[in-house]
Amino acid sequence: MISEGSRPAGIHVVLEGWACRYKTLRDGGRHIPALLLPGDFCDLQAAMLDRMDHGIAAITPLRVACISQAQLAAFTAERPNIVLALQWATLVDLSALRTWMVGLSGRSALGRVAHLVCELRDRSFNANAGDRNHFPFPLTQVELADATGQTAVHANRIVSQLRSSRLADIRGGSVTILDGTALESVAEYDPAYLHLDQAARADLI
Repeated sequence: MISEGSRPAGIHVVLEGWACRYKTLRDGGRHIPALLLPGDFCDLQAAMLDRMDHGIAAITPLRVACISQAQLAAFTAERPNIVLALQWATLVDLSALRTWMVGLSGRSALGRVAHLVCELRDRSFNANAGDRNHFPFPLTQVELADATGQTAVHANRIVSQLRSSRLADIRGGSVTILDGTALESVAEYDPAYLHLDQAARADLI
């Protein structure tokens, strides 16, 4: 969708589908530091920086809106509160990135996958894309591995462990939460970093 080092003509917002931010490693591998759901901005930094320091890739078929630099300038001039909404979105992105970084070094492989499932449960619910017990999970095993810092083989074992432990059942492009309380305990999950209770994007715009 958008490659590393490119110069986007504007900023993109996911309307339908899932995407991810990614960084390509020297050995050809890939790391995914963020997943993008409907309502998320893909590349806000393109409004200020001339090159992308990471790429954006589609996980599912996507429908996105592109806002050109000229349109963004006009929107923010007419409605200054949009600037606050964009700043809020950037701060939440950074909050999530910090949490993911801590998870890579401070959680077990099981904890990292459990944490990701908990996050996607809450974000999907907030985007009206699922409920708290069943929601889309279109990641392949390779994408899950790239997002949680492990090999695809190990990620597959963790998915099986979640199922056998009666925590969550990931299959067929969706996940069913079997024991939400236990899953959050394994993940050491605290959703405060997502700031979903503020609903700031809608309120400010």
